[in-house]
Amino acid sequence: MKKTADLIMSSLVLILLFNIYCTPFVYASRAIEFSHNLGGLPISCSIYREQASLKNICVGYSERDVRAILGKPSWVNRKEPLTLYYKNGLSLKFVNYGGDGIPLVVGIKVTGNSGYSTLDGIKVGMSEKDIIKVYGEPDTITTEMHKAPKLSAEKNKKYERLNKTIYTYYANPMLTLSFTLNNGIIKSIDIYQTD
Repeated sequence: MKKTADLIMSSLVLILLFNIYCTPFVYASRAIEFSHNLGGLPISCSIYREQASLKNICVGYSERDVRAILGKPSWVNRKEPLTLYYKNGLSLKFVNYGGDGIPLVVGIKVTGNSGYSTLDGIKVGMSEKDIIKVYGEPDTITTEMHKAPKLSAEKNKKYERLNKTIYTYYANPMLTLSFTLNNGIIKSIDIYQTD
């Protein structure tokens, strides 16, 4: 009887957390707001906080919340920051900012074609065009180019596979949703909350 009551209570808490943090009331970018990042640089914020989630997991969830949704992880690294690793390239980082002994999700990362998607349906393997269609132009674009200047142009072509572009969307100055692309295809999705 007690187990049933605990299970019902846990389910209600998860439903409440999902509704507070992840309710899909929007399916695109919001009206742009302007702010400054933690380094003082001007930024635009074009997504809602709720859009910075993956597989119904949002920053601020506890390890218990995550396990209730995803089940037992494949591997756990208990060193700070606590990291849970799941099959198919999903990892979650937890930090205890509150000092209460309950670490909360601050980072979510997915690599590989795992099927995990953002609240708006974007997943690894989709194209740059899909991102733009859903979220609009990114708030920042970072490009990483690999080149060996002393090698010929022909030999440098082999380095092109290492090039990447990162599209970042801000929900606020401390919460980002980023897509790492290679040749226009999403290779990873990162959600990160700074303290």
